[in-house]
Amino acid sequence: MDKLQGQETPPFKSNIPLIPTPVPSPQVNNLNTTNQIVPTCTPTPSNAVFRLGVGPNTGNPVPTPTPSSTTVIPQSSDDVVLNNIAITGVGDFFSIGYNSSGQLTGRFTIGNVLTQSYQGRVSLIRTGLVGNVKIADFTFTPTLTNPLANTTNGPFTSTSNGWAIALNDVASNQKDYVVTFKVSIFTPATTHTFYFNFSIIPFTCPDYGYKSLDIISVTDMQTILLNPCCECYPQGYSGSQIVIDNVTCDPTGAGC
Repeated sequence: MDKLQGQETPPFKSNIPLIPTPVPSPQVNNLNTTNQIVPTCTPTPSNAVFRLGVGPNTGNPVPTPTPSSTTVIPQSSDDVVLNNIAITGVGDFFSIGYNSSGQLTGRFTIGNVLTQSYQGRVSLIRTGLVGNVKIADFTFTPTLTNPLANTTNGPFTSTSNGWAIALNDVASNQKDYVVTFKVSIFTPATTHTFYFNFSIIPFTCPDYGYKSLDIISVTDMQTILLNPCCECYPQGYSGSQIVIDNVTCDPTGAGC
């Protein structure tokens, strides 16, 4: 067997012609360096026409909307009235006190006649994990009395005594013995909330006509606290010694 240095002689002759490797033509650029020309393919134009958008003549189908899992109830004219009053704080009135049975009783009123009645609730605001304390549920009803006094009213009376301890507890821990009541009116569209501040006076004040633990206005409470003895007993008193906020009131009213 004939051998060439470092190469074996093929055992048979191949009749398959070899395809010559194309040699790229050199191209000289401005920097006098040679680049190879890489062959490129020219794309064949497509007959398809693409258009933006959806629907007819675009090739893009109109997507099917996904139905909403919640139904949004539109607000009524009553919602607009209640919302405006809640925002401005004008046009509403809230009273609260005790009846002869020791229950909390009162009324929530607005100076507008709504188109229908709604359910309402009065609660005592209490911060922390314990949450608010319900005082009473009521019906908020339009009242037609005369053209100058048409209103919507919600009288209420407490149905349990759970509020009593909470009321005193909240007041004793607040400046000016302030407590906040929340009134909620429930319409099909939303819940409207109104807030009212009062003070719980912790002592008797005869000159103002208040008994201990009465629910009074914050303004009155602030005035009384400036000088409780003179505000409540300006003419003095008889009987047992009276001490308010660690101050002994003069039984003759001296200094007032």
